[in-house]
Amino acid sequence: MLVGCLMSITPGCWRANLIYSFFISRRDLFCNILLALYSGARNLCARRWPQRIIGWSRLLAGDYGDPLVGRDILIGALFGVVMMLATSLAFLGCAVWPTAATAALSGSD
Repeated sequence: MLVGCLMSITPGCWRANLIYSFFISRRDLFCNILLALYSGARNLCARRWPQRIIGWSRLLAGDYGDPLVGRDILIGALFGVVMMLATSLAFLGCAVWPTAATAALSGSD
């Protein structure tokens, strides 16, 4: 977010801002797809494997000190860190090794 704000106020940086916005829109689309898949998968798991969602049920019941709740939170945090690293590496990769998309945006052949 901070990078996007700095790019928007930096003069002559509209190409970088356009590329940054492209990655943000792709990330948002990916998150919405994951949310839809999670909503469907949770209902399926609740019917077929109710023991798999015990941690979530205990969290909603207010049992924050349960080891299953802590395990699920750590797994979710680890997944979030991996996703942010993957997004950052993709952005860095486009900055270091220009592809056809970035060459088209810059106007070079």
